[in-house]
Amino acid sequence: MRLSEDEAWAPDVADRQERVESAFEHAFEQLIGSTKQQPKLLPTYHRFRNHLLRMWSAFQEAQAEHDKAERESAERFWAPLRLVRSTRGREAEAWSIVNVDDERRGEVTVIWGEPHPYCLVVLDDAIEVGGWEQVIYRLEQEILVEEPGVVSYAVWHKGFVGEYYRCADCGELHSQFDEDAGKELRLDDLEPPDEP
Repeated sequence: MRLSEDEAWAPDVADRQERVESAFEHAFEQLIGSTKQQPKLLPTYHRFRNHLLRMWSAFQEAQAEHDKAERESAERFWAPLRLVRSTRGREAEAWSIVNVDDERRGEVTVIWGEPHPYCLVVLDDAIEVGGWEQVIYRLEQEILVEEPGVVSYAVWHKGFVGEYYRCADCGELHSQFDEDAGKELRLDDLEPPDEP
């Protein structure tokens, strides 16, 4: 699957399914052998290929369902809200999240810094828990569309939530810092050991 996603590999094959099949054939030849030189490998080749294609098809369906659920969730979240630009400068922009009564429910500040943009997201307590992910998704779809590379997000919602980035490999938001780092340090670890 990773080979089929590598743009440098087989650039002449554009169709997604053809790329998956070609990558499988290439990997099979590299790992197990060529079916042209060893016809006895054909049953194994077809068994692996059919299994891979069934898995890939199931993955595609699951991805489509996931995308549909994300769109529906975003539509529900943003139905009573909208994103409105407050200010714009050369190096930063500020956006307000307002409800239908034009009451402010959050603020987003985008700083066009180096090495990459940094976003500060501050949400009102009235925003549903987890709504910050919808805000980041909307930012990526409408504001940060042309921004290549990594964007960092600092999120505040009923207190500091964390700093996040969108993973290029899996497409999910990940914490900038080790999520369990604070649990490793205990107060009793700071005490000197008891001397007998």
